[in-house]
Amino acid sequence: PAVAIRELNEKISEDSLEDRFITMCMLVLDLESNKVQVVNAGHMPPLVCRKSSKPFELGADNRTVPLLVMETYPYDTLEFEVEPDDILLMYTDGLTESMNSKSELYSIGRVIQQAEGVNSGEELTRKLVADARSFAGDVPQQDDICLVCCAFH
Repeated sequence: PAVAIRELNEKISEDSLEDRFITMCMLVLDLESNKVQVVNAGHMPPLVCRKSSKPFELGADNRTVPLLVMETYPYDTLEFEVEPDDILLMYTDGLTESMNSKSELYSIGRVIQQAEGVNSGEELTRKLVADARSFAGDVPQQDDICLVCCAFH
């Protein structure tokens, strides 16, 4: 996966998209071995929701740069083993950067707080969407919000 992301970055860097960048996070799920390979290009790390611990960001200590920031960048693959009942959450920055009337951001801390103790991807998605809407109140949404949950059984 890291080679694919490196080559993608090099290819699209040839097109001279000045002053632009692309964040992305690629996951390869192997359901036979319960392993997940993650390549992150400047995106928010996936959140692991595990019954035996507080939710945590996968690879949070291994920040990388978005595509198009550097023509060549040595992206790495992080391998992680999922446990039964784990939920992986991927989301766009439109969620954490949602703003309320006091100009406060929704934040990763709030995402983690909402993710604690959830039992399913559907529950997590519904809870986050409802809480983000409540948090923002009448303030219009400024960016897209996308959530993807993968639940393991």
